Amino acid sequence: MVCFTYVARVTDGLMLVASMDSASTSRNLEQHKQDGKQLIRQLNTTSPHQCTIESGEYWFHYIIEGLVVYLALTAKSYPKRLAYLYLTDLKSKFQRHVQLEHGDRWESFLNTIDRPYAFIKFDKEIQRLRREYGDPNSRQSMSKLNSDLQEVQSIMKKNIQDVLGRGERLAQAAETSSNLVHESKRFSKGARRLNLMHFYKTYGPIAALVLVVLGLLYFRFFM
Repeated sequence: MVCFTYVARVTDGLMLVASMDSASTSRNLEQHKQDGKQLIRQLNTTSPHQCTIESGEYWFHYIIEGLVVYLALTAKSYPKRLAYLYLTDLKSKFQRHVQLEHGDRWESFLNTIDRPYAFIKFDKEIQRLRREYGDPNSRQSMSKLNSDLQEVQSIMKKNIQDVLGRGERLAQAAETSSNLVHESKRFSKGARRLNLMHFYKTYGPIAALVLVVLGLLYFRFFM
């Protein structure tokens, strides 16, 4: 099932409409709701336009189209293909809804609106969609999956801990490792230079003496 759905403006994270399943009001999903909002705030127009993000026993799925991001949380047992069919259907219906309300200026309206949850009336359509896609084993869902040719294997997958910046220590460790490699290379070059200087200092006088003796012998016997 689809636990909850967010539709937001991708440029600044402004929430346009949110829809919750009645079971999603339980405390165990509160953190996921906050994570979903934080995730949306971190997205921008250069983010991957489709992505699946692991969050404990659930998946966040989102698609970005123009100025809008459509995000849903589902259980891991819910088929990914069906989740993306749901988001695609949601996107089409939301765009049609905004176009009916604002005509040719609908994109401009989405770009300039500053009131959160301005499309709360659209929640009724989202609830209808959630019921339609609720049971992945229903005949309707199976028909949708059989007629869909979308390949979801290539869609980027991430982990919510990394996306929300809770892996700072991993990033710091990677940076430290990079610095250690750089310092190691510098040390290696310095060590080779010192070894070369030590070689010249140790064997340079002997080599010079040998050259002098050879020179004297040459002048004595061949000149």
